Formats: sequence, C-alpha cells, structure tokens
Amino acid sequence: MGWHKEYESPIYQEYFRRRIEEEAQHYAQYLEQKAVSDFECYVETRKREEMKKAAASQR
Repeated sequence: MGWHKEYESPIYQEYFRRRIEEEAQHYAQYLEQKAVSDFECYVETRKREEMKKAAASQR
C-alpha cells in the first residue's frame, strides 16, 4: 500500500505544517486567555477575602 507516499509530497507537507502552526497558535491564545481569566478570578477571590477580614476585624 502506497497511501503514505502522497503524504510525503511537498503540498501535503506544507498543508500539515500550516495546520500544525494554526492549531498551535489557537492553543497559545486559549492558554493566554485562560491564564488571564484564572488570574482575574484569583484577584477577585483575594479581594473578597480581604473584605471578609476587614469586616471581621471591625466587629
């Protein structure tokens, strides 16, 4: 079976290289957005904890 021969052609190689680059770029964007989202969540949690501490210390 020679099905793999066509995947060795420059056209397929270029196509797969582009697809891999696109997927890597999308994944990098996803990770960056997730990191920002996680950090914002962390900051909000810290703010709530500080507000609870301040409220508890005023009692």
